[in-house]
Amino acid sequence: MLTVLVAVVAVVVAAASSKSSNPSNTEAEYAVQARGYIKEHGADAYTLQNTLETVEIQVGALDKSEALWTVNRVAEAAQGAIGELHDIRDNFGIYGNSGYVEKASVRVFYGANSLTGAIESLLGYTRAPNPATLAQFKSKYTAAKDEWDEGVTTMWRLAHRSKPPILRPHN
Repeated sequence: MLTVLVAVVAVVVAAASSKSSNPSNTEAEYAVQARGYIKEHGADAYTLQNTLETVEIQVGALDKSEALWTVNRVAEAAQGAIGELHDIRDNFGIYGNSGYVEKASVRVFYGANSLTGAIESLLGYTRAPNPATLAQFKSKYTAAKDEWDEGVTTMWRLAHRSKPPILRPHN
């Protein structure tokens, strides 16, 4: 009887310990998948971050002057960003077969698509400058940055990596 009781306790303890170690195994699996994503797409994400910072600087110059040369510089920066987004945004598609990594990759992909739409509206502004079109760009761009930042921040957190390629500075 005592032998049976010891055997039952051993089975219960083994089952409980395997369940308690399972979440950290899942977290480790997420980290491996997220690191794979970053290895595959991280360079493109950082390049995009730098390109869009250039666009932001040029748009900031519009607040000081809407001179033709300023609008032309914005158009050049926006055209470069659009070309880059078209080249790489599809690379940010669904990645991983686990919930969190897959969801983060989808957020990054949708963020890249939203950024494309925002920059396209900026190009519209450069063809026919007016305050309403510029305001429309700024609104779209703010929402797109939020979406992108959420996706890359989540992916980098899952990978246990610091300094994701966010478009909003940390305070």
